Amino acid sequence: MLKKSKTKVLLPKKERLLTAQAYLLDIEQRQDIIKEVEFVPPKLGEAGLGSFRVRYDTPICFPHN
Repeated sequence: MLKKSKTKVLLPKKERLLTAQAYLLDIEQRQDIIKEVEFVPPKLGEAGLGSFRVRYDTPICFPHN
């Protein structure tokens, strides 16, 4: 029986879609490398208040889901 590896795979990304709460945390941690932020409004009938598309100057490694 094979055991599942606990190694996390990190992928470089220059852009992410974040909730408002995650965006506020991101500003605190990566304020110097944020290039552009765009508010993405929610679609009709969709739960939530929208999201934020954050673009970075350089790629940042994030865990792959």
